[in-house]
Amino acid sequence: MARERQDSLLEYKISYSLRAIRHFEEEILELEADLKSSRKTAGYQAPAGRLEFLDREIAEKKLGMIEAKANLATYRFLQQERDRVYGRSSRTSGD
Repeated sequence: MARERQDSLLEYKISYSLRAIRHFEEEILELEADLKSSRKTAGYQAPAGRLEFLDREIAEKKLGMIEAKANLATYRFLQQERDRVYGRSSRTSGD
């Protein structure tokens, strides 16, 4: 029973990491589009600190995405080790 709980927890962590990565990708895309339009729109003057704020937000989101990808790699490694030890194939599909 405890192993089944650990297995489902690992599967959940993989799923959560995949969703987190997609979320970061969407946020980065939106922020980069906002930054690009703020810089390229003729006659538009961004409020003081807006461009710097967007640059910081993009950098923070990219760091978050790197962390989520590292977590995903760790969870997938643990999943492969578990599957190797127990001689079974993974229940989640690769992404």
